[in-house]
Order: sequence, then structure tokens, then C-alpha cells
Amino acid sequence: MILQDRETNLGKYHMIGVVGGGTMGAGIAVSLLVAEETVVLVESDPVRAEAALGSSKTR
Repeated sequence: MILQDRETNLGKYHMIGVVGGGTMGAGIAVSLLVAEETVVLVESDPVRAEAALGSSKTR
């Protein structure tokens, strides 16, 4: 994960990047979206990218 420009005890961040849209990456991304964070998910496989997007819409 990449953190930038938001003040926390870890420093500042403005968005969080998750690399990989498999089961774990999609779960992390959805959890962050539920927490109202700005998330960028990077996935090279179009099928997994669609699956990760679908899992974010169902929660």
C-alpha cells in the first residue's frame, strides 16, 4: 500500500494504492472504501480488475 498526504500517526497521505486485485487486494480495497478512504487499485489482469470492481459494488 502507498500512503500520501493525509495526517495520521503514520504521516500524511491523500490516497491509498493497492497493488493486485485478487481476493486479498480486493478485500483490502473494499475495506478502505468502507472507511471512506480514496483508493487506487492496480491490477494487470482485466478479468481480476473486473472482479475486484464487482466486489466493491456488492458491499
